Amino acid sequence: MNQTALSPKGFDDIQLTLVGLEQKTSASFKTLAYGEQRLVLIARALVKQPALLIFDEPTQGLDQINRHRFLYFLEHLSSQQQTTVVMASHRDDEHLALFKHHVTLES
Repeated sequence: MNQTALSPKGFDDIQLTLVGLEQKTSASFKTLAYGEQRLVLIARALVKQPALLIFDEPTQGLDQINRHRFLYFLEHLSSQQQTTVVMASHRDDEHLALFKHHVTLES
């Protein structure tokens, strides 16, 4: 990823809009907050329109605003019905309706 701007050639602003960062297109990656950097990396993964996305505790360390941005993004992604999402989370409040199957591990 280009270190000087978030919109290098081939990186569509649509992906940044999906994660709520459309106003940051001219920002340097290094100047973004931690949560914003994580959202940009997720947006970057969408450029290739993957058939499968696997997330392991994706909201860990995010503040409430960026956590909600991410969950909204998952809802939008689900509505497109083009990508399968597998997500591991310890948070009960992240059992979204878009997830058709849930696995609970007991210790």
